[in-house]
Formats: sequence, C-alpha cells, structure tokens
Amino acid sequence: MSKDEKKYREHLEELVEEQTIELRESKERFRSLYENVTVGMYRTTPKGQIVMANPALISLLGYDSFEELKKRNLEESGFEPEYPREKFKEEIKKNGKVQGLESKWKRRDGTSVFIRESAKAVKDEKGNIIYYDGTVEDITERKHAENRVKHLNLVLHAIRNVNQLITREKDRDKLLKGACDLLVKTRGYHNIWIALLDDSEKLITTAESGLGKKFIPMLKQLKKGRLPTCGMKALKQPDIVVTMDPSSACPDCPLSGMYGGRGAVTLQLEFKDKTYGIISVSVPANLTADKEEHALFKEVASDIAFAIHDIELEQKHKRAVEALRESKEKYRILTETVPDIIFTLDRKGRYTYINPAGENVTGYSSQEFLGHDFTEVIAPEYIDTTKDRFERGLSGEKISLYEVEIMHKDGRKIPVELNMTSLFDEDGNIIGRLGVARNITEPKWIQKVLRESEERYRTIFENTGTAMIMIEEDKTVSLANREAEKLSGYSKEEIEGKKKWTEFIVEEDLEKMKGYHEQRRVDPTSAPKKYKFRLIDKKGSIRDILLSIDVIPGTKMSVASLLDVTERKKAEEKIKASLEEKEVMLREIHHRVKNNMQIVISLLRLQSAKAEDKKTQEIFRECQNR
Repeated sequence: MSKDEKKYREHLEELVEEQTIELRESKERFRSLYENVTVGMYRTTPKGQIVMANPALISLLGYDSFEELKKRNLEESGFEPEYPREKFKEEIKKNGKVQGLESKWKRRDGTSVFIRESAKAVKDEKGNIIYYDGTVEDITERKHAENRVKHLNLVLHAIRNVNQLITREKDRDKLLKGACDLLVKTRGYHNIWIALLDDSEKLITTAESGLGKKFIPMLKQLKKGRLPTCGMKALKQPDIVVTMDPSSACPDCPLSGMYGGRGAVTLQLEFKDKTYGIISVSVPANLTADKEEHALFKEVASDIAFAIHDIELEQKHKRAVEALRESKEKYRILTETVPDIIFTLDRKGRYTYINPAGENVTGYSSQEFLGHDFTEVIAPEYIDTTKDRFERGLSGEKISLYEVEIMHKDGRKIPVELNMTSLFDEDGNIIGRLGVARNITEPKWIQKVLRESEERYRTIFENTGTAMIMIEEDKTVSLANREAEKLSGYSKEEIEGKKKWTEFIVEEDLEKMKGYHEQRRVDPTSAPKKYKFRLIDKKGSIRDILLSIDVIPGTKMSVASLLDVTERKKAEEKIKASLEEKEVMLREIHHRVKNNMQIVISLLRLQSAKAEDKKTQEIFRECQNR
C-alpha cells in the first residue's frame, strides 16, 4: 500500500467514526425527544399492529407499559367503537397523510379521551405502505370547554324555541309536552320531566321527554302523592337542587338509573308567588354546578311557569278562541284541499292569496302569484273582457259565472270556469275580489270524446245495411235509422219518441215479446237475444223479421237489429211445396210398379206349375224370387 493510499484510508476511517458518533448522538436526541415529549407518538402497521408508542401515549391511554398497549389491534377494536379507522386509512391512501383528525379514544379503564391525530405513511422502495408514523395530542380539556359552550348554546336555542312555543300554544298539556320535546330535541338536555301540582301538592298532570315508558314508575309514585327527594327539596326552596350522582344519592328514585354518569338539577315552577309544580332535567356531570347552566335553567323554569300562568288567565276566553281557531282551521283545510283554485285580489287586481290548487293547476308557485297582476296569467284573447268584468265587479255589479283560459307556466292554455265575488271591510267598502276557478279541461275533453264517439256511433247506426232501433224502458222507440224507415214505412220524425215498438207487432206475437222485454231488464240473460216475429208496416203488410236484441250495459235501454226475412221465407215455403208434390208422385209410381210386378209373379207361378222339366221349373222359381 502506498503512502497516499494509507493516508486516504486513515482519513476515511476518521470520517466514518465521526459520522457514527453523530448518528449515535442523533439517535439519542431522538430517543430523548421521543420519550420525554408531552405529545403522544406511535408507529402502526396497516394491519393494525402497534409497533411503537412513546411514554406520553402509553400514559394517555392509561397503560403501564408498551407491552400491554401493543396487545391491542386497531383493526379489531380501535381505541373506541366509533374510532374512524377506515376514514384514517382512506385519507392516508389518498393524500399520504392525515392532518388534525379529531376523535374520541377509549382508555384502558373505559373512560374516554378526546385527541387530535396527525400521521403520514411510510413506504418501501416499491411504494407499498409498511407503517404509519403519527402524533396524538390530548384535547380533552379543550373539548370539554367546547362541549360546555355547545351545551349552553343548545340550551339557549331550546329556550328560544320554547319561548316561540309559549307565544303560540295555549293548551297547557301540549305546551308542557312541546317544551319538554324542544329541550331534549335540541340536545340541550338528555331528558326532562315536569310535574304540575295543585295547592295541596297533589298531582295534576305530567310531561316528559327522553324517558318514554321508563317514566311510568315515577308517574305511579307521583299519583300516590310521593315526590322524589329532589322534588320535595325544590318545593321548599327557591334555589336549584343539585344532584351530582342520582344513582348513588337517590337510590329510591325510580329514575336514578336513567342518568348514566350525568347529574340532575331540579327547580320549582313559580310565578308571582304561586308554585305550579317542579321541573327536573339531566345535564352533563361537569355542568351540574355551573353558574351559567343554573341561570339558563332558571330562565327555562320561569318561562314555563309564566306560560302556565298566562294560560290560566285565558281560560275564560278559551271557548271563543277555540271557536275562532276551528273556524280558521276549517277555512285553511277547505282552501288547501279543494281542487278548485281559490284566490283573492286587491282593488288593483294584484294577487294577495292563492291556494295550493293554483300552484298545481298553473305550475306557478304562490310566491310567483303574490303581488302580481291577475292578467299576467290570463290568455291574451280573454284579458280585455276579464278586466272589464273585474272593474264592473268592483263597482258593485254582480258578475255571473263565465269561462276564460289561463296560461300554464309551460305555455299551455287551461280552460277554467270563473266565479267572482267582492271582499268588504268592516265599513262595507269593497276592498278586493275573491275568485274560485274550476279547471274544466277534463270535462271539455270528455265532452269532445263523447261527441266524437257519438258521431262515430251515429254514423255506424245510420249507415249499416240493417234496420236498427233503440228502445227505452217504457217501450218507446227513441232512435231509428234509415233502414228502419224503409222497413216500417214511417219516417224518423213519426217514430222517434212518438211510437212504441208494440205498435208494429202482430197480435199473436205481442204477449210473448212483451214478456221478453220485461225479463231482459231484470236479467239480460233470461230472454233470448235472437228470435223471429211478424211486423206490421205502415201499409198494413205483414213482414217476417229476424230480431237481434240486447240491453245497453249500465242502462235499461236496448238496441235492436231487424232483418226482413219475408222473401226468404216465401222461397223456403215454395221449395217445401215443390218437394211435397214430387213426394206424392213418387209414391204413386211406386204403387203402380208394385201392382204390375205382382201380376208378372202370378203368371210365372201358373206357368211353372205346367212345366214338367225340373230345370224349367228351377228357372221359373228363380224369376219369381228376383
């Protein structure tokens, strides 16, 4: 080895030693920082295994050592049931890190701690995530402060809602139930119950929310005149009764097991030196002694007591108020449920009200109507006449029902039947117009379809090659076609509505056909639908008719087709007479031939008797037998 190489080697060894020392010192500094920092630090695998955790995190979660902590698997249990592990992994996968994820972890003893978590993914050379490095900051105190503010804000919101309820609700029981529901619904309180008492402290009524069927044991106790300890204390003092831990402080209370680590505050409902009862709510344990909490609760109790007092004062007016409310409700239901458009206009013709039917029929919302001139939805060709009727109505003239067309939002025209009347003020002055518009699109369409159907039917009825008539229940012929005119010899004017079908029937067939007529209107299947009868025409001629008849469904009317078979019958009779004549001739010929044959047989018999030759006798016998 050369001198330069040796020198270079020594220099390289010195550098390596210096870097080794520096690396060792760096690791020591990191370890010191890792073990002494107040922020929790960890390393976990994607499968949920805890690889590293510093003392701050171990202590935060209530473990004595890392060996105990690493037994937990985040994929199996997380730090609490709601721990957003999947959200954490999705965020890491998407962005490579998680920043400031807040959640609630469960400590070893089951208590909860609020944390803020940040982490990043560490990958191998192939880009696969091998573990997560993260930090955890304890934000429990901040969260408690935030929750306190949030709770107080929720209570304030509930108080505002209760105040709004108080201004509109005049039924005592509904008010109490509504107030309870609002105070729980807004998450201001976990549960609440109110007991109204008379002057002798006997129960009048109760209300609750958040308790449901679990309030029944308390209700039974209150009905027996037994108040819980907190209630008895509240009736004897103006201040709030605080119960930090109801489950241990009030073991005999039916609701003591309903608080789940929360506290209870109870207060009498008092207004102007009169006590109406007690109110009790469940609040977070750390807020049971909070002064702001107490101030808000007193405000709630005071508002409810005032509302009860106010309702009692208004009892004398209850019937009148109730009658008015029912009247308004009926009007509202009427206007909101009828299919007709109901609207009001001021003297300038601007909409001041329109019911939901107006929205449904026209496609415009009520807001698009209000304040706008009524002519904006009238079809152009009807505007002048409609304005004229409006002005005449304002002058006091009574306007009859009339038809106009209004415009749908999509441009369609809708025919309506409009009825208008005037609106008056207390002095009898006309202040506007009230209108009811009925959509007649469907009736008009039905009329059109019926008219077209009737025309088609009449065309078929008139142009069929067979005589046809329509018969009413009273036997009157209400309709007859041209072929029926030809068959009967009468004109349509002479038949329709003036003659009964019985006037055209020969006497021998009349009773039978009358019976069929009656049977057919009781049971259409009981009378024959096809049969023959004899018809007398205007000239008195008798014609043979094949009748096809049936009842029109849903009516007592029948329609009949009459086929003249007179000529066919004559032809059949002529053929029948010819056949009979030929049959007589054949019988005569048969008789004569038979007589002649008898003579021939007799002669053969005489001749065979004279023959002596056996062969000749055989020939004669054979001839006789033929």
